[in-house]
Amino acid sequence: MLPLPIADRRRLSGWETLLVAVAVCLVWFLAWAHPLYPPDEGRYGSASATMAETGQWLVPEFRGKAHLTKPPLTYWLQAAGVAAFGRTEMAVRWPGLVATSLGLACLFWFARRTLGTRPAVITVAMASVMPYTLIVGRLANTDAILAAAWLIALASGFLAIERKAPLLPALATMWGATAIAFLTKGPAGLGPVLILGAWCMLGRRTRDLARLHPWFGLPLALVPLGVWVTLVVAKMPDVGSLWWDETIGRVTGEKNLRDEPFWFYVPLFLGGMYPATTMLVLPWFNLGWRDVWTMLRAGDLRAMLLIAVLFPFLGFSISSGKLPTYLLPLAAPTAMLVAITLERWLNGTYDRAIPGFKPPDVRRTLAVVAIILFLGQLAASIFVVNAVPELWSLVLPLGVAPLGCVILWRVWALGPAVRQRGLVIAWVGMVASWTVIFAIETRYASAMGARAMLAYVQEQLGLERPTIITVSFRDPTIAFYNGGEPTREVRTLDDIRGLAELVTPAIVLVREDELTEIAAASPAVASQLEPFGTWTKWFALRVKVFLLNDQPDRIDARSPATAAPSSK
Repeated sequence: MLPLPIADRRRLSGWETLLVAVAVCLVWFLAWAHPLYPPDEGRYGSASATMAETGQWLVPEFRGKAHLTKPPLTYWLQAAGVAAFGRTEMAVRWPGLVATSLGLACLFWFARRTLGTRPAVITVAMASVMPYTLIVGRLANTDAILAAAWLIALASGFLAIERKAPLLPALATMWGATAIAFLTKGPAGLGPVLILGAWCMLGRRTRDLARLHPWFGLPLALVPLGVWVTLVVAKMPDVGSLWWDETIGRVTGEKNLRDEPFWFYVPLFLGGMYPATTMLVLPWFNLGWRDVWTMLRAGDLRAMLLIAVLFPFLGFSISSGKLPTYLLPLAAPTAMLVAITLERWLNGTYDRAIPGFKPPDVRRTLAVVAIILFLGQLAASIFVVNAVPELWSLVLPLGVAPLGCVILWRVWALGPAVRQRGLVIAWVGMVASWTVIFAIETRYASAMGARAMLAYVQEQLGLERPTIITVSFRDPTIAFYNGGEPTREVRTLDDIRGLAELVTPAIVLVREDELTEIAAASPAVASQLEPFGTWTKWFALRVKVFLLNDQPDRIDARSPATAAPSSK
């Protein structure tokens, strides 16, 4: 088995400092400029805004009801942002953005302390351009905060066990981060403790686990969550069944919102952890299963990183409840594993024959990556330009990333001396591509989101907070941008009659693909709808906009199924 790189903690050069700074800050680029995405960002943003505006900080509320699916830390942080900056995107996204940058900075520090300076730079560069980091890490939900706390707890616990850091500060950091993880996502905060426990047991280091003092550290980490739970139960005694559904129910399938297959996370991991997944050492591909088992039982850093990737991945795959964002905590250990491999590629270790080991074919991998990038970005570009033609000029720079892969493929054959430059060029190409993607996202989402639709409706009607009724679909971002006015959600047009509190005029939103069927089933109500326009939501989902007025003689009685859409 190959040894780990020797940790050489030299000072960063000028270009390395710049690279790390860009890597840590890249997630912030234009993160404030596009509207919230449904459903999660709209739900968290609306609940947090309500918390800030009502002053009810104990129990989050959404649509006038208690929203207790997650512990309160994310809501508290977002509500503080709303209190300071109002109902803006940055007000509810800042906790996730700060957590992502903090996590990347911690990852660099941990990798530098355990692997050395150059592997640390590779690690943070690799993690910073992963789709999981730059997509999930920008969302206004719990995942980025959990991932940062998870990494900090894992790193400080490892250093405490390995005696590479003063024990008391390391323990305080680990259990403090665990407490934050519990306050963010409940039982998921136990992940780092379970990983460290499995690592010690597999590595025959059970006695070393005692250095974490879990018998008092774990209870202390649970105290903040326990205090909040006690206060909520005192106010709402029947909340226990809800929490059971959101924790045990999601794992066992009692509350199964999605019936996803076991392999659901395989393509998400391979694509979401790109480019790291193109350079992994994998069983059946270039490593035997016996070698994997030997690595897992080695009790060293590589073993801990492998367990930090494999065990949560298998656990999430077995769980009945599956969401794509759950894999974010796996990004950091995956990046470190690849950095170990790349460090040996750079210094030429893998150029020598190693008995029993087949080094990955880097050039073939890079060629495949360049082709996949080109085809994927070409397909996305065609979709975007068809939806918003004026964005064609922003699509052109997306070719930088495939070009960077081609350059790296060419220089790799020239030997270890120039490979580092090739890696930097490829990374710069990916950073450039992501900035272009963010620019396209801002223009595209701004044109398609609920914010633009509501601004047009409010301008045309002269209403600050119009009553909004959605038929057969949900979009929690509408309530956020409508000043907290709850959105009425119905399944059919006839259900509008049951809204006793309805104040007209109201805006009725109906998905275009269901419009004809819904209108045919409710012709009496459909005749009272005045065509107002067409709203194109994300991914070209078209929604018809109607005005429901209380003055029938002023309403155009044309059927909404045949009414000509507005240009807006």
